[in-house]
Amino acid sequence: MEKTTTTSLVEHILRSASFPTILAGNIGTPLISCVERMTHDTVTVVELSSFQLELIQEFRTDISVFLNLTPDHLDRHHTVELYGKAKARIFENQREEDFAILNADDPATTPLAPTRPRLYWFSRKQRAAQGAFLRGDDIVFRNDGSEEIVLRRDDVPFARSPQPRECSGGSPRRRESLARALKRSQKVSVPLPESSIAWNSSAK
Repeated sequence: MEKTTTTSLVEHILRSASFPTILAGNIGTPLISCVERMTHDTVTVVELSSFQLELIQEFRTDISVFLNLTPDHLDRHHTVELYGKAKARIFENQREEDFAILNADDPATTPLAPTRPRLYWFSRKQRAAQGAFLRGDDIVFRNDGSEEIVLRRDDVPFARSPQPRECSGGSPRRRESLARALKRSQKVSVPLPESSIAWNSSAK
C-alpha cells in the first residue's frame, strides 16, 4: 500500500464530505507551515515517515493509521523490527479517547497494535472484531458489536476495499459523499490504491 495515495484519497473523501481539511507532511507541504491555518474544526491529514516518527516527543494525533510493514529503509533502521518500532511511535502519545487503525491482513503489523487508544482494524480477507472489512460484496463497519454496511463493492472504482471509518457511517449525506468521492477519485489525479487523520498514514 502506498501511503501518499492513501493520504491523498482520505483527504479528498473528507473534503468531498464537506469537512474543512489540510493536507500536509511528506506529501509536499510541511506540517509546521500549516499551523496558523488550523482551527478546532479542521481535519489535518498528514503523511509521516519513520524518519520523522523516531524523533517525536509530544506529537499526538486523534487518529493514527498504520498501513503495513515491509522491509524498507534498513540502511537507517538496520532491522525490520527496529523499523516497525519507529513507525509504531505514531501511537505513542495517543490517549484513550483517540483512535488507532491497523491492517488486520498484515501479520507484521498486528504485533505493533497499541493498547491505549481505541483500536480499529481493516481487512479484505477476514471479519474485523472492530473496524471495517469486506463481506461478499459489502463493505461492513463493525463497532462495539454492531455491524453496518457502509458501501457496496460496486460503489468503489477499484477492486480492493477501502477503509471506511466511523464518521463515514454517520449521516446518509456523508455516506453518499464518500461513495461519490471514491467514484470521482479516478478523475482527480488520485492513483488507485491497493487498499485505504490528524489522520496520519504510516506505511512503507
